[in-house]
Amino acid sequence: MLQTVKISSKRQITIPVDIFNYLALNEGDRLIVNIDEGKIVMEKSQKILDEMAGSLYLPKKYKDKPLEAVNQEIRIFTSTIVFFEIYWVLSSFYKKNRLKIIEYLEKILRMDFLEIENRTILQEALIIFEKHNLDLEDCYNISYANNLNADKFSTFDKKINSLLKTK
Repeated sequence: MLQTVKISSKRQITIPVDIFNYLALNEGDRLIVNIDEGKIVMEKSQKILDEMAGSLYLPKKYKDKPLEAVNQEIRIFTSTIVFFEIYWVLSSFYKKNRLKIIEYLEKILRMDFLEIENRTILQEALIIFEKHNLDLEDCYNISYANNLNADKFSTFDKKINSLLKTK
């Protein structure tokens, strides 16, 4: 279903109707935009949650609504612990590689309708995780310490202290 689209002066594109209908898109849907091997990839934000966590529990009246619309009526939020549980499930259960885990977690952090505790610290932790051969928990601790302007961090891993910004 290869089709050509034109980018407007406002950097907008129109999704061809065949593709729009095939993907069951609706006006107002949010798309996550990403670059994958030099290609622009767009997907509905709901698909990411479904793919990683099965189905999100919502009361029946919200079942067929996009999460962004539901968020107008009820708060959708998660904690740092749940973020790390997703990381664990992706790595341990689904056996996703490091780059795929980073991709999924970045997508979650870009879901602006989802309230995420410590979003900025988690974003910085993912950047460190991508650049260094450390566990995500260690990267989070580095990011957390940096956020507190700590110049030292008590740990057995000497590499962690070397990554503190204020050192």
